[in-house]
Amino acid sequence: MLARLVLASPAPHYRPTVDGGTSILGRHPILAEFDRTLDGLALGHGRLVLVTGEPGIGKSSVAREVASRAAARQWSVRWGSCVEGSTAYAAWVQLLRSSGPGPGRDAATELENRHGGVDDPAGGPAARARAFDRVIDALRAEMHSGPLVVVLDDLHWADQPTTFLLRAVADVTVVAPLLLLGTYRDDEVPSEHMLRVLGGAERFALTGLEERDVGTLLTDVAGVEPAASVVRSVSTHTAGNPFFVSQVGRLLGAGGLPLLSSSAFPLPASVREVLQRRLARLSSRCHQALGTAAVIGPTFDVAFLSEALAASRDEVLGMLGEAALARVVSDSEGEPATWSFVHALFRQTLLDGLGPVTRARAHRAVGEILESRGHLDDVTTSCRSALPASQPGRPRARGRAGRHDRALPL
Repeated sequence: MLARLVLASPAPHYRPTVDGGTSILGRHPILAEFDRTLDGLALGHGRLVLVTGEPGIGKSSVAREVASRAAARQWSVRWGSCVEGSTAYAAWVQLLRSSGPGPGRDAATELENRHGGVDDPAGGPAARARAFDRVIDALRAEMHSGPLVVVLDDLHWADQPTTFLLRAVADVTVVAPLLLLGTYRDDEVPSEHMLRVLGGAERFALTGLEERDVGTLLTDVAGVEPAASVVRSVSTHTAGNPFFVSQVGRLLGAGGLPLLSSSAFPLPASVREVLQRRLARLSSRCHQALGTAAVIGPTFDVAFLSEALAASRDEVLGMLGEAALARVVSDSEGEPATWSFVHALFRQTLLDGLGPVTRARAHRAVGEILESRGHLDDVTTSCRSALPASQPGRPRARGRAGRHDRALPL
């Protein structure tokens, strides 16, 4: 991807969000913590806070709400967004330029001139230190009129120079009324990444919405209150991910009341794109293993998957470990041999992506294992459809043959 510079934009105008708005549904506990942080900021106590979670979980919404509450106190707020493939320091340049003419813009210009980033040979470490000091001085100057909130959004896309400067500025929070707030997708940041080991940082990991909040969000987006069974199913399939819920809500709203009471709905393209992008980061062997696991069911055990893949237990555990780091699957508490998909939507996306030959081969392998174990009655509808009823010596699968399509069962 070609490197590109995020152009400076005017300082965003933040307005307090009405309490109970759907953009902050289920986030009142973490926002209460941030209110206490802002109270401390008023007394001169700075803080470095990192908000983490999977794509669509609401990290940026929380950051926007915190920025809004800071702006309501008449404090300065500076926002920089990290963009995949951007030039060094682009997010810092954006937020510094938003402060208008003065030290901030001068510091931004100096950063722009350091195109080589951390390893820029022009001037070496001494020149880099001077550039960092200039940024810190600009932020201190802005704090002369009151506390300052600096937001760096989507840090999982940050270049190394940006994170080095983040670490340098973080030291200022110890002695100044500065809230340095960063967001990142924890499933896209390796364990050794600086964001995970940054000292002095307070971390908040966002999880999915509760079922009642899923219902509220669906009603708000669809414009009509869905049945409790629909809310329950959407909550289960999306694991309460606000983005996924809202996309399903739009789809339901477009279909009107008949669709809201139907037994299935298609997987929204926007949701499928997000999930496919996350799955694409996995190795081909891991992706293949997950496809077979998806055929087995929402929950599967290591021994069964090993047999279906004709792979050793250690090999399968290695692939599942890779998928777990990407937050695609997780092992069951108290049952390390049992695993499940984090979202039913991951399983649906994997099944949709199986080609006819691969799907048939996986179904046959799963069906044969189940039959060899004497569990034919437990074969799922999809697996039964893969058992050729006309094959000699093979029992006819009872019930209507089902199929995996792009519909999510409600």
